[in-house]
Amino acid sequence: MSTRDLSVIMAACDTEAYVGEAIASVLESADRLLELIVVDDGSTDTTADIARSFGEPVRVIHQDNRGAAGARNTGLAAARGAFIGFL
Repeated sequence: MSTRDLSVIMAACDTEAYVGEAIASVLESADRLLELIVVDDGSTDTTADIARSFGEPVRVIHQDNRGAAGARNTGLAAARGAFIGFL
């Protein structure tokens, strides 16, 4: 049995058209996944709702729009894994 020690961070803003497919891809292919952190960077569409619909291990964090770098930094601060991946 492998240890779950990977946190994947996904910055997202108004990505309802493809966020579900991106999340599904990570969940299907990321070995040792502890969590997928989707940082909703001020979306005005249903991005956060779609991400939340996946349940664990997907975590959704909402913030006012700070841009991709700001969203990645928010996700990094919240990550619990020993290893980090960005999508």
